[in-house]
Amino acid sequence: MQKSQSNTTVPFQVVTDGPHSCRIQLFNPDTQQTPGRLRIHVLFTNPGDTRAALNAAVEMAAGLETEIAVIVSQIVPFQLPIDSPPVPLEFASEQIRRLAESAHTELKGYIFLCRNPIEMLLQELPPHALVVIGVRPHWPFGKSKRLAKALRRNGHEVILASHK
Repeated sequence: MQKSQSNTTVPFQVVTDGPHSCRIQLFNPDTQQTPGRLRIHVLFTNPGDTRAALNAAVEMAAGLETEIAVIVSQIVPFQLPIDSPPVPLEFASEQIRRLAESAHTELKGYIFLCRNPIEMLLQELPPHALVVIGVRPHWPFGKSKRLAKALRRNGHEVILASHK
């Protein structure tokens, strides 16, 4: 993740404290990716698609020095202050914890409060990031595919993982 604190994005990091608990803290850029390790970014779209993306990321990471980061973009409407989301952060945090538990792997979770998820991703992802997005098979015009197209146009490597 790149260091940024614009007025349109508020970043949080989810820290798992064991298999059944986690906490939320403001994202600290000093806890970024470990040097020399490939980071696979999994975008949270919905629980089912994200589970498919996470499973694909875990398969890709097997035998490699990697980190898996789940990114949740929580949209805050313009009527609300950017740091007052309509859904509590604990909800997204719990979803990340459940994903980590079901995947049986260590992962880093990030929640970004934002107005526009595509702008946030383009701002926060490092150049040429490896991104995995879950998609529904036979769903030609979904949000996930539009997101993948925007990220590819901006130089990111995107893998679409469909349900089996």
